[in-house]
Amino acid sequence: MGNKRRSLAGAAVAAGLVAGGLAAPGIAAADSGVVPLAAAPSCVGWSEYRHGNPITGYYTNVYVDNNCSYTVRVKVIMDYGSDSGCMTIQSHVIDVKFRSTGFGDLYPELDRIDLC
Repeated sequence: MGNKRRSLAGAAVAAGLVAGGLAAPGIAAADSGVVPLAAAPSCVGWSEYRHGNPITGYYTNVYVDNNCSYTVRVKVIMDYGSDSGCMTIQSHVIDVKFRSTGFGDLYPELDRIDLC
C-alpha cells in the first residue's frame, strides 16, 4: 500500500479563470468528456492510497483537498485505472474521495488533476 502527499503545480492563468467565474458552483458532477482548461492550481492538494490483491483486484483511493480561497472544478486523471468525472469542491474542503479501479493486474496511479 503506497501513500503519497503533495500539492500539484498549476498555472496562474488557470487559477485566474476559475476565480473569474468559469467554475459553476453548486454542481456536484458534470458530463464526461469535458475538455480540461489546465492543470489544477497549486492550492489543490491530494493523497493517494493503493489497495487490493490479485484475487479481489486493485484500486486506488485519491483524496483531493481544496486549499484555495475559491471553489474549483477538477477531474482526477489516472494511469492504469478509471478517471473521475468533473467534481466541484468548495473552498477549504478536504478529503473529497475518488476511487479508481485498476485495469488487469496493475495498481491505478494518479497522473494529474486537471481543471474542468
